[in-house]
Amino acid sequence: MINMPDKREWLTISLCLLATMLSLLVDTGAFAAPEKETPKTGETLYQTTCAVCHGDQGNGKTWVSGTLNPPPRNFTDPVVVQYLNRERMRTSILNGRPGTGMQPWKARLSESETEAIIDYIRATFMKLDVEAEKKKQSSP
Repeated sequence: MINMPDKREWLTISLCLLATMLSLLVDTGAFAAPEKETPKTGETLYQTTCAVCHGDQGNGKTWVSGTLNPPPRNFTDPVVVQYLNRERMRTSILNGRPGTGMQPWKARLSESETEAIIDYIRATFMKLDVEAEKKKQSSP
C-alpha cells in the first residue's frame, strides 16, 4: 500500500520544487537586467561585412575575388591609397558602386558604424594617420 503525502509534505515538496525552479531561472539569467549592446568596433564590422570580398588583410584576395568583375578594391595598393579618400569610401559603403560587386550598406550600417569601418580600413590597411586626417578635415 502506498502512503500519500499529507498536507505538510505536499507543502515541503512544492516549496522545494519552487526553489529549484527559481534557482534555475536565476542561473540562466532570466532575472538579470538586459545587457546593453556594446558598440561594434571597426575591425569587427569590417570582418563581418567587408572581409568576405576585400579579404582579412584588405588586399582583395579572397575566394570570391575571381568571380567579381572588377575584383574587390585592394586597400593595400599604394595607388589606391593615393586616390581613395574618406568621402569616396563613405559614398561607396552607403550607396554601393554601380557596375561592381559593391552593394549599398546604408540600410544596414549606421553613420558611426560606417565611419568606424572607414577608420579601420584607412589605419590598418592603408597605413594612414586617421586622427591627423580628422583634425585636418575639421579645421577651417
